[in-house]
Amino acid sequence: MLYLLILFFVLFVWALGLIWSSHGNIALHPFDLKETMPLRGILAIGVWLTHLCPYLDRDAPILTDFCLWGPPSVACFFLLAGYGLAVSYEKSGESYLNGFFRRRLLRLIWPWLIMIVIYQGWRFVQGSFSLSKMLEEPSPMSWFLYALLIWYVIFYLSFRCSTKTCRLIVLWSLAMVYLAVTIHYGMGYYWMSILPMPIIMSLVPIEKQIKGFITRHPYMVWIGVFILTMSVLTYATFGQFGYSLPVWGPPVYTVLPFSVLLLTYILGGSRSRVLNFLGSISYEFYIVHGLIVMLFHKDCLFGLQGVCNVILTLLLNLLFVIIAASLMNMASSFVYSLKKN
Repeated sequence: MLYLLILFFVLFVWALGLIWSSHGNIALHPFDLKETMPLRGILAIGVWLTHLCPYLDRDAPILTDFCLWGPPSVACFFLLAGYGLAVSYEKSGESYLNGFFRRRLLRLIWPWLIMIVIYQGWRFVQGSFSLSKMLEEPSPMSWFLYALLIWYVIFYLSFRCSTKTCRLIVLWSLAMVYLAVTIHYGMGYYWMSILPMPIIMSLVPIEKQIKGFITRHPYMVWIGVFILTMSVLTYATFGQFGYSLPVWGPPVYTVLPFSVLLLTYILGGSRSRVLNFLGSISYEFYIVHGLIVMLFHKDCLFGLQGVCNVILTLLLNLLFVIIAASLMNMASSFVYSLKKN
């Protein structure tokens, strides 16, 4: 968490500089697809580093901090998903729910099905295929898809209500049931990063008022969010380095996505073509990176060892993931277009 602490300190100082240079009259950016596309690329890299770096940090201890970037990155993905669903409903109303599952599932399922075929084929070649194993783990990192599908159902049931109050009651009742079940059964992945999703669904209907408050009181909001962000990251950093601190992870996973939201309002999104490209394939990137990490993570490539091997492994692994994600994106887009027609 130390690197995240430094990174967010720099970003908040940058945001303060923009507020200061505009004399407090700052124009907020939208939190739309254009502004968040590069963010999606950064988050995909964060998840990939979390799964690859544990194999490399013995030779390069500097990578150890990246092993903890996954949960806050996934939490930001859940916030983006929840924001997109709620904004789409606000724009289209009840009509958005007509054919909701068909639209959403088609976009999710095709890349996942392709990955299942590839992963289970690899298991078959390795001689480790079995039906029970396939049902238990159809593809690496499948839990994210399962969680997202559950929350699609929760969103649909909640927003079928005719009043905002009813939506909130149903949304948070189902959220509490979800948390109770996943915590009871020790399903840490399913609950640790999920809270930003129902929170942002609850806040989207009043986003205009929230942005108005930020515009009127930018310094007050900056100070409050800065102190909260630095506090949870400092607490988590001490927990990371061996201090006996209870539950130092979940506060970061809940607060950080909303810090990202505020910083995007103030700073806007990057115009980097590389990050925008990675953002455009971020879902496929997530789907394929698990298998690539499993295949190319710890062997000494070309006889290299130590830091040289670590650097080469990182570069080649990233290259393979990008190529595989790009091909999967093209394949699933083609299949989706055929089904759509």
